[in-house]
Amino acid sequence: MNKNSLILDIGTYEMRLLQLNSVGEDGISLEKCFAVATPREFLATSYFEEPILDERKVADSVKSLMKSAKISSRDVLMLLPDTSCLMETLYLEGVYSSSEIDAKIRKSFEPALQIPYERWYCSKVLTGSFNNFEIYAVMLVLRKNITEIGSIVQKTGLNPICADAAILNVANLLEGRLSQSNEKNTALIHLGNESSSVAIFKGSTLRFLSNRPVGACDFTLAVKAHFKLSFSEAEAFKRKEVFFLPEYTEEQELNNNFKIVKDVAVTLCEELFATFESYFNTFRENTIDEIILSGGGANFENLDALLRTNLNAETFQIGELYKLYAYGKELSQADKNVLAAASGACLRGGS
Repeated sequence: MNKNSLILDIGTYEMRLLQLNSVGEDGISLEKCFAVATPREFLATSYFEEPILDERKVADSVKSLMKSAKISSRDVLMLLPDTSCLMETLYLEGVYSSSEIDAKIRKSFEPALQIPYERWYCSKVLTGSFNNFEIYAVMLVLRKNITEIGSIVQKTGLNPICADAAILNVANLLEGRLSQSNEKNTALIHLGNESSSVAIFKGSTLRFLSNRPVGACDFTLAVKAHFKLSFSEAEAFKRKEVFFLPEYTEEQELNNNFKIVKDVAVTLCEELFATFESYFNTFRENTIDEIILSGGGANFENLDALLRTNLNAETFQIGELYKLYAYGKELSQADKNVLAAASGACLRGGS
């Protein structure tokens, strides 16, 4: 383990810089942890090759983090928002060469792509098997987009040695929990700012991976449109007001705040249930035993209760399940939800 591992988590809501101190039985200890708001000029999307509107503002945000952490240059593991990636699990029967697998991945993704397949970078990992087929987790990201953000970060003095998406780094935090039961179906849902990623495990085996086009900011935008507020005012309103009750009752349907975000909540539940149904049909399962929420969206008060009711599964926040310290103090559950991807990346050391 490289105790000086440095993580740059580039989200669409915040950018975070973490420096690992140590990892032990008591949890993860950070030597440094800083965050700044992500400038609106940073556009992370899996559908368009668009230049970042103002490279200087993005670079200045990274430099601000480096100044706070008193870091001038260093190798860094860079996390990209899941919304910048296309994610899918591919199920292949038989034995294939690497080139044959690549061809099948291309055949699976290409019909839905708006940009030629050659302009995408593809990452694939064999995660396990079921009956006669092998399971591959596949991620695609536009080469131009990853090159551009990598170049901006490099110009600040940091050296990106690896770039990765968020959700599978969150899964690193659950390795012990997932390995305890080979029969349990666990859905990890990373509620990001602009999208929600879903990874479903049977025991410790990743069987399903998908990215859904609804995120925490969709709730904020609904509040913003209803009250005609600025985005920051809508965020503040969302944090202080009650939208979801701790347990679902008829009173929730009468709550005016709930009515404002109900359409978004219904869409989120429908998108998540669609992933569950796909998993059930593929693997002949009939239940998700537990849901684990991570990301900033997990902090929307009582959203976990809404999902528990609508998706019929015991629901936890990732912040309940691991310990994270910074400057000698354990961080709050809300902070641990937000920092889950970066914390999970710390477990990879300097690789």
